[in-house]
Amino acid sequence: MNRHFIFILTIFLLLGLGACNKSNDNYPYNTHYLPVMVQGSEKWSILDIESGELLAKDVFTNAPSAIVSDMFFVLNDEGTYDYYNVSDLKNPVNKKHYGSVTEFSADGYAAASVKGENLCIINKQCEPVAQLGDSIIECSIFSRGLAIVHTTSNKYGYINTSGEMVIPARYDKAEPFMFDDYAVVMSQQQDSIIDISFIDKKGNEQFQTNSTMYRPVVNYFKSGVIPAAKRDTVVCLNAEGKEVENPFKTPEAIKKASYDNAMMEGSGNFIVFRGEKMGVVNASADSIVPVKYQNVIDLNADRYMVSEDGVTHYLIDKKGNKVGNVKIIHANGTPNGVAARGYIDPTITASNMLTLFDENQVTGVPVGAKVGDFYQALDGTHPEQYEGKTNLVNFLAPLKLTYEFAGPIVSGGEFNFATPVKYVSIEFDANSYDNATEAQLDAFLTQNMGRTGFVSRGDNVFVSDRGTAITKGYDKGIFMLRYFMSAADAAPIAKVPRK
Repeated sequence: MNRHFIFILTIFLLLGLGACNKSNDNYPYNTHYLPVMVQGSEKWSILDIESGELLAKDVFTNAPSAIVSDMFFVLNDEGTYDYYNVSDLKNPVNKKHYGSVTEFSADGYAAASVKGENLCIINKQCEPVAQLGDSIIECSIFSRGLAIVHTTSNKYGYINTSGEMVIPARYDKAEPFMFDDYAVVMSQQQDSIIDISFIDKKGNEQFQTNSTMYRPVVNYFKSGVIPAAKRDTVVCLNAEGKEVENPFKTPEAIKKASYDNAMMEGSGNFIVFRGEKMGVVNASADSIVPVKYQNVIDLNADRYMVSEDGVTHYLIDKKGNKVGNVKIIHANGTPNGVAARGYIDPTITASNMLTLFDENQVTGVPVGAKVGDFYQALDGTHPEQYEGKTNLVNFLAPLKLTYEFAGPIVSGGEFNFATPVKYVSIEFDANSYDNATEAQLDAFLTQNMGRTGFVSRGDNVFVSDRGTAITKGYDKGIFMLRYFMSAADAAPIAKVPRK
């Protein structure tokens, strides 16, 4: 299947977006509109999914979020967020800019924070309906009336739309109540075994197992079941932990039609694959949408988005008829936001950064590491994707790690195993927090760099007896720390405060 068409978020086929003004567990987010970039434009427009016409064209430079309950957010020129209602695309609903936000839920609530303040729950008028306490550092989008919160104890629980903690924060990981009134929560044992529980919306445990018995392969229940790995097979479990028949299995009629693959979509039909082409059939294998598209994306109970070339998409209804004439190049339609409170403790964050390195290594990568040491993390069967590239990017939330090599990872189709690492960049995005955050991180690191064996040589460059070096700085809200394998390569990083 052609993958040239890149969505900002790419789980449409699993979730769907949500049918407008309909209650359907297979489409949990109530939406009527889709942010799109149309052919020939570099700005974002708003598409009416039902009519197939643009509600407004080229209205935003930055990508709008998914539109739920007619509400969405957009990053503004100041690096903060504004909410809009589709009824007025010129004027933000909020009076204060937000540093961190989630999409709205189908019932009209979101989590957001102003820089320097705690998280709060807001309604569609962007009025606070509940203030969250100091202990809550992150809050997810609401789903089925509950949101997942992450606390200062590094545990996860659930709150309701009134901000009340209805399921205590006692888990190491918590998954959403997405399609069903059951969710998966996990706790880590010391021996690497994970305790897994299925809970209802009151926090009552329905079933408990561990990762030696079952391991969920998706993070949500749907139609009362969840697929789980059981040794070398995948089974479906209900909320009580009983193995049950898979309600999403491919019907025999479709199997006999000799498609390469089939996937049930939200309205009960099946997206089918034959070679490089896709289409849609019903459970009896009767054709709904001809198998002629390179992409078929399930938007809601009434609409698909399809492409014949894998690049330009358009809408069709669920009988296969074209809807409107808008040619879509990019779209953003799957809500998954998590909002953070508007401040951090710079001492804790900077202290955590100090644990990532010493004079001999950084993030577990030793001095003298080469491309060959990263081979397990590389796709050895497709070296062409690294041709001419000099870096690898990794994420260690909330940090972005970039491993910069002294030359290309691959040249002429061959891995350059002996090419050494030049430096490792550690980046922390502080845009959601007070504008002084970067300077506070910098000051703490300067005062405590000696704990890791580095001393200042001036110009905000710190060197070790081993010959390694650290530089640090910030720009446009991004705090940067670079670990150089050789102090001879170290160069200062500018300190540019946000406007």
